[in-house]
Formats: sequence, C-alpha cells, structure tokens
Amino acid sequence: MLAANVDVVFIVTAPDGDLNLPRPLVTEKAFPENESVVTTVVSEESVENQFVYERRLGRRSQYEVVVPYNFQQQDGSWNRGLGDLALAVKHTLFDSLRNGTIFSVGGEMTFPTGKDDQGLGGGVTIAEPFVTASQMLPGDGFLHVHAGFEFPVSSEDPNEAYWRVAVGKTFAQNRWGRAWSPMVELLGATELGVSEDPQWDVVPQMQVTLSRRQHIMIDAGLRIPANDRSMRHTSFMMYFLWDWFDGGLLDGWR
Repeated sequence: MLAANVDVVFIVTAPDGDLNLPRPLVTEKAFPENESVVTTVVSEESVENQFVYERRLGRRSQYEVVVPYNFQQQDGSWNRGLGDLALAVKHTLFDSLRNGTIFSVGGEMTFPTGKDDQGLGGGVTIAEPFVTASQMLPGDGFLHVHAGFEFPVSSEDPNEAYWRVAVGKTFAQNRWGRAWSPMVELLGATELGVSEDPQWDVVPQMQVTLSRRQHIMIDAGLRIPANDRSMRHTSFMMYFLWDWFDGGLLDGWR
C-alpha cells in the first residue's frame, strides 16, 4: 500500500479592512495600521505634541515610533523640547469578520530622552505590555478595549496597571462621503502595591473624516477627570490622522 504525500499549507491572511474601526484619542485599536498621526494635548500648564508613525510588518503585525515635542510651564516660564521617545509593536492573534471581532497583543518601550528636570520627560525607561480588542456593534457601532501594565526599568517608581474602554457609532453621509463618529472613552489607572483609589477619566469626542476617501481625519475631545479633581484638570485633546496606505495627502478629496 502506497502512502500518500500530504502537504499542509498555512495561509497567513491580513485582517479584513472592515475591522479597521474608528480610532479613539487614547484607547489603542486592535487593527494593524499604515498611518501617521499628530496628537496634541493642551492643559493648564503644558502642551504635549506627539508624532506617531505606524507601519505594517507583514500581514498581521505593526511597529510604531512615537516622537513627542512638549511645552511645559515651570516657575513662571515655558520650557520646550523633545519628550520621551517610544517604540512599540503589535500583532493580531485573532480576527473574524463574521463575528466582527479582532484581538491583538503588543508591547511598548518608552525611553527617558526628555529632560525630566524641565518637566519634558519622565526620567525613566518604561516597559509596557498590553492587549487590545475591537468589536463591531449593530447599526455601525463599535467597541474598543485596551489594558496593560507599565513597568519602570531600574527604578523604584511603582508599577502601574491601566484599562480603557471606548464605544461609539459612525454616521456616514454616503458610502464615499464624510463620516462622523461620536464616541466616549472611560480610562482607569492604578499604581500597584499602593493603597490609593484608581484614577478615572472620561473622554467624550468626535472623529470626522475630511477626505472623500476617508483616509484623512481629525478627532477632538476633552479628557475630564472623574475623581481627584483638585489635583487633576480637564485637558483638550485632538489628532490629525493620515492613513497613507489609502492615498497621499492630496488624493481622494473629489
């Protein structure tokens, strides 16, 4: 009896583009991206700017480079300069268009490149493993869940755990028209081993696509402390996003 030769072939596919749901201001998405994002956060004593470059690695992974440039008020004057640089990777473990679900894991390293004595950086290297999941909801709704830990390296600073949830809904004028995506995020964080209550923030916001191709968009909202309001204040947040995989800055406007 002759034995048959059987070749087993594993096909690695990219997540379906319909799982690329609107991006919140803080909560990480599960979908791997090819895009550039400029984010600005304005509070009473600081203006934080971040340039984020995201690029696919193969079909299911992504790397990310974060370059911050900050302004910090200190002793009646303003300091400005480079903040803490960060590098991150993310990999999709599971996706199902049928169920509208995508799940990814990732990690980020933040390096103390900003001058902490001027309030421009944290002064410590931080390792941050995380998980993130996104879910399509009925009626063009969507949900993002993002959780992780921050571990300061070679530092006595406490470790931190965080969790973030974003929910929203997209209203599209037509298939290739402007899309409006109101959403709200609930952010929580706590220092591990410290007997203090977690910090909570609420972030109502609106994302709007600018180009007809929907690859250029802005998002703006407020990060509002839900507790410890005497120590923390409301800040304004916004980003400008260019999904350059879908076209150039001047493409897709007509």
